[in-house]
Amino acid sequence: MSKIEDASIHVLTFKDGLLARLAHDLRLELGRHDISVDGDKISAIFWPETLTVAGTIADSRLNPSGLSTKDSRDVIDNLQRKILDIRKFATITFEGKLDSQSETAITASGTLTIKGKGQEIRLDAKRNAGRIQGEVTLVPTRWGIKPFKAALGAIKLQDRLTVGFDLADPA
Repeated sequence: MSKIEDASIHVLTFKDGLLARLAHDLRLELGRHDISVDGDKISAIFWPETLTVAGTIADSRLNPSGLSTKDSRDVIDNLQRKILDIRKFATITFEGKLDSQSETAITASGTLTIKGKGQEIRLDAKRNAGRIQGEVTLVPTRWGIKPFKAALGAIKLQDRLTVGFDLADPA
């Protein structure tokens, strides 16, 4: 079994609604995860309590100071307490398998469990210079998670988010 210690995982959220121009697309960083590969089996645990706001995204660029400290705290508080309910569901898990791999690509599939509900997902990644890099788009309502809304729904999040990953290649 190989444990992947060198990994970074981020989440991109996307604004929506009538007053979307007043809101921000955000990049969140996950601080704690445990990812293991055993033959063709993949097992991962993610701790959403370690999410932080890395900044806002505009024109595909990260602005680390795009939100005030208070607004960043409010985002994380809403995400952890209201959206993900981390007191009841402390972890997010993935159990899957490698479907195919080559020198330049990897495909995996498995069950991603969020808030106690498992859904099948597929991951496509590229291999490059000892790294495995990719992203997957998730639709939160598949896990029973309603998109966040504010200002009576005039500001809300889209029912999609992108999870990006950059891992040391255990091969």
